[in-house]
Amino acid sequence: MVWTDLADPEIAARVHDETREIFGLPMASRERLTWPDWITLLDDAGFVPTLQGKLPADARRTRERQPRITLASALRHPLAYAQFLRYRFHSRSPQVPAGWLESWMAVWRRA
Repeated sequence: MVWTDLADPEIAARVHDETREIFGLPMASRERLTWPDWITLLDDAGFVPTLQGKLPADARRTRERQPRITLASALRHPLAYAQFLRYRFHSRSPQVPAGWLESWMAVWRRA
């Protein structure tokens, strides 16, 4: 994910650090790097774009929760379910205001 111009640089650093601590890898750069910043950095490093596109803002998980399946899974694998609950608890803690992140998919190759 890439920061937008709306992102506060101090909060970007905090979100980077928190997500790295919680998940083992950050969800975005520590510095507020926008998509044009990334293009410049990659271009300066000798890469050229092969394919790039911005994912729609409403591209979210479409899978609906099914309580019966969740309950059956919890009963069958209680330890796995406990780990899932821990993950869900942590996955909600770093809040990023709307409009601060955008998702891009890109393939670059060395020139």
